[in-house]
Amino acid sequence: MNAELLLTLLATLVTLTIGVGTWLNHRRANETTAAKVEAEIGHSVVEDYLLLDRRVSELVEQKLGPLREEVAQLRHREAQWSRILRRVWAQWPKEHPAPELEPDELQAIESTLPPGWLEERS
Repeated sequence: MNAELLLTLLATLVTLTIGVGTWLNHRRANETTAAKVEAEIGHSVVEDYLLLDRRVSELVEQKLGPLREEVAQLRHREAQWSRILRRVWAQWPKEHPAPELEPDELQAIESTLPPGWLEERS
């Protein structure tokens, strides 16, 4: 073989090796960068989702809080009425001409009556 041909093949082989090495390094760097970007985007998306979830929960609680309190009050009044009516029913067939109610039970009944009914009564 000719020395010139051998030198050309060796130079080509070195250039090809350097080119393939550079391409592999560049590819690896791009994959690493892509993984970092994906991790950062994924992380920020999760953080954004958690922040949004927290904010929505706060708004829901802000809007539903008063309604929950009102429902609790209505349930309490309903329980009072139910208890009072059970006592009235239990006492009615007895010898008493009228049911015996406690003062707080009467107050609970009066607090649920419309104001017009109370004005008519007095």
